[in-house]
Amino acid sequence: MDFQKLVEVYDELEKTASGNSMREILSTFLKKVPLEEIATVSYLTLGRITSEFEGVDLGMAEKSVLKAIAKAGAVELSIVSKIMQKKGDVGLTAEEVLQKKPRTLLPVDKLTIKDLIEKLHKIAQTSGSGSQDTKNNILVSLLQRTSAQGAKYLSRIVLGTLRMGVGNMTVLDALAITFTGEKKNKEILETAYNICPDVGIIAETIAKKGLPALEKIEVHVGRPIKM
Repeated sequence: MDFQKLVEVYDELEKTASGNSMREILSTFLKKVPLEEIATVSYLTLGRITSEFEGVDLGMAEKSVLKAIAKAGAVELSIVSKIMQKKGDVGLTAEEVLQKKPRTLLPVDKLTIKDLIEKLHKIAQTSGSGSQDTKNNILVSLLQRTSAQGAKYLSRIVLGTLRMGVGNMTVLDALAITFTGEKKNKEILETAYNICPDVGIIAETIAKKGLPALEKIEVHVGRPIKM
C-alpha cells in the first residue's frame, strides 16, 4: 500500500476533534489495508514503528531531521531553520520546504508503507561511527520519495510527535468496528490488550483469526501486562 494513502488519513484525523469521527475515519481506512500490513499501519497510526514497550528509538534529534529536510529540498539549512522558527513544528517546516522541491528531486517511485517501515527500522538499528550520516541519508531518500504532505508526517514520526490525538483505545475501537462490525466488542480487544499490550499483535490477530483467537491470547515471558 502507498504511504500517501495513510498520509491522507493522517490529514483527516488531524483535522478532526470528535473521537467518534476519528474511529469512523480509521475503521473505514482499515477495511482497505492488506492483512499483511495491518500491524504496521496500526503502529504508524500511533506514530511508532513497533510496540510501545519495545522502546525502539530512531536516535534522531530535531537538528538532524532539519538537516535532512534541507538536503531533501536542496535548500540551505539556515533557510530551513528560519522556517522552523516561524512554524514551530518540524512537520510543517518539512511540508513548506518540500513543496518547493526541484523537479529533478521529484520521486520516480512511490513510497510504500512496507518500504517506509523497513527503512525506519534500518535507521533505528544503525549505530557506531558514521551512523548519523547514514541515518540522515536514509531519511533524505524517504523525504524525496514522498509528497510534501507526506514529509510533514514522516518528520513527525521520526521524532515521535505525530500530534493527531489518536491513542491506543482509538485504534482498538476502530479495529473492533472494522473486523467485528460492533464497537461493543472493543471490550474483548481491550482485555486482550491488557494481557498483550501490543497494538500490532492485536490488530493482526483479529484481522487474520477473529475474536475467538483474541480471547485465547496468553501472557508471554518478557512481554509486560497492563494492570
